[in-house]
Amino acid sequence: MLSNMKRLAGLLVLLIGSILFILLMYTNVDLIPQEITKNPKRLYSNRNTFSTSRKNVASGEEFKKVLSSAFARQSKAVKVMLVGRMRTGSTFIGEILNQNRNLFYLFEPLHWIDVQKRKGLLNEWTSFKAETLKLLHDLSKCVFPSSFIHGTAMWPLARSKSKDVSPICKQSSACKKAEPDSFSKACAKVGGNIAMKFIRSDIEVLRSLVEEEHTNVKIIHLVRDPRGTANSRRSYYGKKALRLNGSLPTLGKMGLLIENNPRRMNTIPQLCQWMRNTLSYAIKRPKWLEGRYKILRYEDFSVNPLEMTEKIYKFIGLPLPTNVKEWLVSNTNSQISKKPTLFSTSRNSSYTATSWRSSLSLEEVLHVQHLCSDVMAELGYVKIYNEADLINSSVPLLTSFEFGNFIL
Repeated sequence: MLSNMKRLAGLLVLLIGSILFILLMYTNVDLIPQEITKNPKRLYSNRNTFSTSRKNVASGEEFKKVLSSAFARQSKAVKVMLVGRMRTGSTFIGEILNQNRNLFYLFEPLHWIDVQKRKGLLNEWTSFKAETLKLLHDLSKCVFPSSFIHGTAMWPLARSKSKDVSPICKQSSACKKAEPDSFSKACAKVGGNIAMKFIRSDIEVLRSLVEEEHTNVKIIHLVRDPRGTANSRRSYYGKKALRLNGSLPTLGKMGLLIENNPRRMNTIPQLCQWMRNTLSYAIKRPKWLEGRYKILRYEDFSVNPLEMTEKIYKFIGLPLPTNVKEWLVSNTNSQISKKPTLFSTSRNSSYTATSWRSSLSLEEVLHVQHLCSDVMAELGYVKIYNEADLINSSVPLLTSFEFGNFIL
């Protein structure tokens, strides 16, 4: 009789546990990794293995351990957000995250939403912001919507610039036939640790990830000397003119110095306004950013790439892999061509940071400095006022700036 009662009690505990699991699945399924929801007997045990035997989940107590362990791993997984603007060096710096085999890396995951906006399919800023927020929430949980995969299939850079996305797309007709599950599995193999770089959103959009979902977010806010960004955008937008005429138009002729360019170019006034808004938000030191936000000047990285990479990895709480150090040494040394191609991840980093000195005219430099005077001063960028200082490489362009413990 006693043994029958024990058996009955055990079955009752298991039944209650199963009911609780089903309720969790349908009310907050995103909290549970897909591998767990598909098979509750499986649990992250290491980087890419799942092992909990049938025997270990025979009781309600063990079943609860499975779930709590899964939730713990999901909440501890780091979500690295490299936030910058077009031609600020984010592709290059993002590569030190892409090279890490223990991070699932995404290159410009917001690109497709931006395409929809430019096509007029997202007319209101609130719609764009809402779509951005929803996608970032999904991606941070290793959930990959069909719309995201479609956007990846439509944009070659999204496929080629990620070591994790590229093999998935190669096996699925350039991601045209890719299933969300293939992305989720690859993300789960690294314990849900994700890094993504994007140039199409603001820092504040990440707030709800921290405050509402308690996600372990680490934000690297990348800034660059506006003169360097202006020079890089000139090269990007002027590549057709260079090919046809053998020379690049000036910043003024390209329309990069006006607020709204009719050709939808990303202009320098827009860049500096974004820097202004973002800095003014961060300088207020909102509580949710504490311990989760660092500002990085591209020029500091260019001068000391290894030292700054070590600081980045210390900040995100992950060990710096040997292969990342090796990649850094071989892709930032002085023997590399001084003129990297667009979206290149190999460059003479110290030269690239100041190449605008030999490319922009003094008039162009003065114009950019006028547009961005306040943010340049706030970030410690030294202004140039004459031709002699412009071409004299010994004249410093950087000074220290005050941002407390938010400086990387």
